[in-house]
Amino acid sequence: MKKLLIFALMGIALPSFAVNSVKWEILQNPVDGSGGFPGTASGRQLFVDFNNDGILDYFIISGQGNTETEVIGLFKGNADGTYTDVTEASEDLYAKSCSSALFIDIDNDGNLDLITVGKNGGDAFTDVYKNSGAPDYKFVADWEMAEVFPGLSTESNDNGTKILVAFDYNNDGWTDLLINGNAGGQWEAVTGGNDQTRVVAIMKNNKGTFELLENPVNGTENFISLNGGSVDAADFNCDGYMDILVTGYNDDLSTVTKLYKNNGDDTFTEITGIDFVGHQQGETAFIDVNNDGYADIIEIGRDVKNSWTAFGKLYINNQDGTFTRHEEEETTFFGGGCALAIADVNNDGLTDYFMSGWATNSTFMWNNGDNTFTKEDLVPKAAICRGGSTTFAHIDKDGFIDLSLFGYHDDDGDGSGWPDYILFNKGGDGVAANTAPAAPQNVTVSYNAAKKCYEVKWDKSTDDTTPADAIRYNLYVKTPDGKVYFTLPADKATGALKVYGTQYPLIPVNHYDLYMPETEGIEIAVSAVDNGWLSSSFASTGSSAVKTVSEEACKVYVVGQTLYLQNASDKTASFDVLNLDGKSLLQQNLAAGESKALEVKVGAYVVRVAIGNEVVAYKVATAW
Repeated sequence: MKKLLIFALMGIALPSFAVNSVKWEILQNPVDGSGGFPGTASGRQLFVDFNNDGILDYFIISGQGNTETEVIGLFKGNADGTYTDVTEASEDLYAKSCSSALFIDIDNDGNLDLITVGKNGGDAFTDVYKNSGAPDYKFVADWEMAEVFPGLSTESNDNGTKILVAFDYNNDGWTDLLINGNAGGQWEAVTGGNDQTRVVAIMKNNKGTFELLENPVNGTENFISLNGGSVDAADFNCDGYMDILVTGYNDDLSTVTKLYKNNGDDTFTEITGIDFVGHQQGETAFIDVNNDGYADIIEIGRDVKNSWTAFGKLYINNQDGTFTRHEEEETTFFGGGCALAIADVNNDGLTDYFMSGWATNSTFMWNNGDNTFTKEDLVPKAAICRGGSTTFAHIDKDGFIDLSLFGYHDDDGDGSGWPDYILFNKGGDGVAANTAPAAPQNVTVSYNAAKKCYEVKWDKSTDDTTPADAIRYNLYVKTPDGKVYFTLPADKATGALKVYGTQYPLIPVNHYDLYMPETEGIEIAVSAVDNGWLSSSFASTGSSAVKTVSEEACKVYVVGQTLYLQNASDKTASFDVLNLDGKSLLQQNLAAGESKALEVKVGAYVVRVAIGNEVVAYKVATAW
């Protein structure tokens, strides 16, 4: 795939690094062109397409225990790059301090629901909000479902907010939850009756409802009780099941980090022999540093056992269940309180990371490709902050992944404040725009009656920068009853991801066992995702339930700058007009026999037509 080389005209000289850095530009007045997002700290921000229009929306929940910093906000993304505050349309939403959140399609209806945690009035609460779907897309509290959860929070303003992870731990096509934090009281079923208020647990999604996975460690005990750190998930040993990584404070052991291997039978086993440090106020995360397809680990935080010393460690996956620790003098890592965002930012095929927090400042760590990293502080300086969270997301879909962050900006001569910014990645000298990987080829699906699962296989995809071994995959499933499942929520038509900032681990290998009953008419497809979080289109076997719309059923053509859509079938047809980057520009449902003419700008477009389970795509161009 060919890349477009972008040269940035810059008024200042770039620093001389071993890697190419990029230039950032703050989006001014994003809320309807007249204001900014709320200034706050101690919470979570997420980018999500909650209304299925192909445009990323913005969500934030945060607060430090006072009305000035306690906010909840849902902002709809608009086609012109602005955002509209639609929080009040969902009357049940309310702000919390020491909070976090996660978007998840609980019932596989194609609409992303919302879970929030945090303190309100001194008590911790977990709330579940169901997405009403079209046309209103409101979030309505499901108080009954929330009752199965403990009330969770991060406990203090300084602790990390990555305490919720969405993942399908048992490969059954329903997204489960890994939860962590302070329970605000003794949740005996999880803590084992040991009077600890700290929680690490899996909430199993039982076809649209949640239940606690009891005694997951070897079938006899619970996960260690922790809070103050973070949780993460990935298939670190490439065996087809997602494993979990937990860090935080335990009443008996102080700060610890533990890795649990998923055994594929509703149980997990702790992997011992890894020289983890353990911390509070930071994050421990999976990251494939060396592009071998096996998840490595970075551990960044403050060591409570050692006078709260700040540290940063790298653990390289040896592909045999062991890890080798690399020290700061080898890697140039450093520690402190932090929120992490992980992606290939400069489009060189290597995964970088960004830290925002106390002592870690707002700092890029550029991957040099040899287990070392180059540090660079964020510019513009006005965006530097701590105590919030940070996210990479493809906001304007120009091939350069963008950055968002919020928190407290210390008074350093420029004045203090509460930045809550979107920063557009404008590329840089020698930094080319990223393009999506090729769609997977030779997808095969077969049902193994003995294992009671679908065995899905495909050839490894290719990409212009990300090596084939490092490409990850997203799985899509649709059952005849209309239920849809994604490993990571995405647009089925384009493959574009719908969620950023919430952890959804992807599949690291080119095969997957899906434990669902054999069902006639099931549709299964796979897309490829590169290190820059760009996704290919979905590819299926060709023998799935999707058929091609016949030429007689619809017509799509352009005359001048008029786009003509005609539905000649006897059913309702859905016409989705996209630009060549896969961004949905408009959608039209035409009744049987209906036609429509649309004036469009000069350019090229893809029009996707769906009639029942039949689809077809047209590429058209206007006259210049």
